Amino acid sequence: MSGHDAAGGQLLVDAIDFQIPCRRFTIKANVTRDRQMPVVDEFVLRLLRVVQRISGQRLAGYFGFTAREMESVLLELVERGLIESDEEEIYLSPKGQELFKGLTEGDLPRLASVESWTEGVWFDLISRNIMTPARFRQLPNLLAIRDQPSARQIPESFAREAFEQNFHDYARRVRRHPDADRLAIYSVSEVEAGIYGYQPMPAECVLDVGVKLESSLRMPFAEADPARFAVLSLAATDAWAMLAGPEQSASGLDDYERLTGDERPRILGQPTADTAAWSQAFAATEKGGEALFFGATYLEHNIAGLCKMMETILGSRPKTASSSIIWLRPGGTAWGRTFKVSESLQRMRDVLRAHGSSDIQTVAMVPRAVAGNQRKNLKRVFETGCLTPAGFYPPDLEIILVPGVAAMVALHVNAGRHGVAIGAVTSRERSLRLMERRFNDAVAKNSDRLWATDGNEQ
Repeated sequence: MSGHDAAGGQLLVDAIDFQIPCRRFTIKANVTRDRQMPVVDEFVLRLLRVVQRISGQRLAGYFGFTAREMESVLLELVERGLIESDEEEIYLSPKGQELFKGLTEGDLPRLASVESWTEGVWFDLISRNIMTPARFRQLPNLLAIRDQPSARQIPESFAREAFEQNFHDYARRVRRHPDADRLAIYSVSEVEAGIYGYQPMPAECVLDVGVKLESSLRMPFAEADPARFAVLSLAATDAWAMLAGPEQSASGLDDYERLTGDERPRILGQPTADTAAWSQAFAATEKGGEALFFGATYLEHNIAGLCKMMETILGSRPKTASSSIIWLRPGGTAWGRTFKVSESLQRMRDVLRAHGSSDIQTVAMVPRAVAGNQRKNLKRVFETGCLTPAGFYPPDLEIILVPGVAAMVALHVNAGRHGVAIGAVTSRERSLRLMERRFNDAVAKNSDRLWATDGNEQ
């Protein structure tokens, strides 16, 4: 879902990746798979079902086979235990007769093969549902949901029963088996409790621009079975609701307008601004040849605008070996709770590398308004982190600067639960010089450094 094509008047404005506490169980099971049998085998069995008993010679004549060809077919069916014979005639075995039980007219008899599965099955410790496992790097900026200590005690008997009851869903959703409906549990031979850990769960924050500017969470993982994931969805919503957006400031509005020339936030700040004005502001995509956007800067369709401008500008210049990316995050606790921050940073790195830069420094600028326990959340994402000096840009302003190339500037305005970013991508030389000078002065103050790749941190 992109910011401009959301259905029902809902606009995508942010992304959240939750870290769900889980426990892993190793489950060994025997799984049966139904498959269609060869046509000749099927017709032999159908004929035996009708006539009940028949000699091998008459059967070969019916199919037009030689004695050797018929013997080869019958030998395979005997080995499968589907037919038996006495000295004169052939007939269905009890196992062969079972193939036709429960079939209606026109249904095909099917064969079942048995496979051994050894599965690492993750159960979340909130609602005790089976999670889809993912290999991911645990990051402090993701939104962790805390489990209750009592929830950690998931008995092996529960894991066994849950796996058996939800096997088809597991095969389809987790294993992504193409023939999930043809599989069945034959037996579970072993269940062993394993490690505790986390699994990611993505969600989207959407803004309703109807009568009221209200935001809500959309959780794709729960849409297939809302009732089963109701407890987990509620826990995720509660954790998200506890977050806070940046404080609004008059100076942030002035700085934003000075850097971008975009008047939308000022218009939306007027008492007369209604939902029509908000819809019109969100619909604007360009001004003076520069891209306008709304929603989190790190949303894919938004960061694409910055990367496109970078490619255009760098494509017309000689290649440079070094470059940097400076990202001033806004205040509050709601921003950046997603993998998309690191993904966006990587996307910008790729653009710079494609145009000759091999030495790329990444710097996170953290406002003093961010609480102390949140200031190093991006340590595993950026090489360097600096605390902004007093009198720096206000906490409702966000800037991504590629010095000398382009910048993405966003103001977090008062809409929805945590505010909504509204911004512009600019390559104005005067604005870039102004931002670069202020950032360089801040980065140069090593006493305000929060972390660095050289190990020097506050």
